[in-house]
Amino acid sequence: ERAAAAWKDGRFARSVVPVKDRNGLLVLDHDEHMRPGTTAESLAGLKPSFAAIGDMGGFDAVALQKYHWVEKIDHVHHAG
Repeated sequence: ERAAAAWKDGRFARSVVPVKDRNGLLVLDHDEHMRPGTTAESLAGLKPSFAAIGDMGGFDAVALQKYHWVEKIDHVHHAG
């Protein structure tokens, strides 16, 4: 919510520049990943995106074997 308010207030005006294609047509002029209704609480409610990948193929097992002092890999990356 704070990022959306900052965008609306023009605080990113010098940080985000328009992108044009080879023909000079505007293809991007704003941050596509900003979601105005996103809160810390809504992000906390999302399920981890990569937990299943860690289980498939034993990737977590390989990492845990190499880094033996790590007890568990907690996948916290999500779609938000």
